[in-house]
Amino acid sequence: MKHTNKNKKGQYAVVSKFKFAFRIAFLVMLAVAIVKGANAYLDLVATNQAHAEEISQLEADKEALAIKEAQHLALISTVEDNQAEKVRLATPISERLSLPKVAVVTMYACSGLDTEDKIMMNCPSIKKHPAGKTATGATPVPYLTAACSKNNLGKKFKVGDFVVDCNDRGGAISEDNRFDLFGPDYQTAIQWGVRYLPFTEIK
Repeated sequence: MKHTNKNKKGQYAVVSKFKFAFRIAFLVMLAVAIVKGANAYLDLVATNQAHAEEISQLEADKEALAIKEAQHLALISTVEDNQAEKVRLATPISERLSLPKVAVVTMYACSGLDTEDKIMMNCPSIKKHPAGKTATGATPVPYLTAACSKNNLGKKFKVGDFVVDCNDRGGAISEDNRFDLFGPDYQTAIQWGVRYLPFTEIK
């Protein structure tokens, strides 16, 4: 009987030691798991913080780039404005104000000249050339030929509704807005009188 009690007590002691060892092992495993979880959490927090810093830096870089781009566009706009101002200042005031240039237009003819004065005043070349001859050697054509200033000789202009070649000269013509249009006859030239018409050079 005594022997049986000793055996039971020994068994209880072994079981108690096993339970204690199991509890210790469980606590150690739990502690390790907690430590690993804490480390993983800290790594995650560090990673998220690093990502947040990267995003913040990207936003700062983006803002700085936007500022530089705005400054660049402002500089381009300033350069373009300055260039436009230079062009504007180089443009004659009449063109800047969109005002058409106005020509003073008279008319001459080589036909119907019955006196020496009329011939000398209008078309002295008919003494050698019955149809007349311009300063450039061409035969004048009604409403297509004009006597102009020295600066305009050889140029083409739209004067009112007429497109004329400045291939003749007039001794009394010095202004660049002065045109003496060639007409079909002396009577038509007298009836024409003096007219003020818009003109532009055709290039």
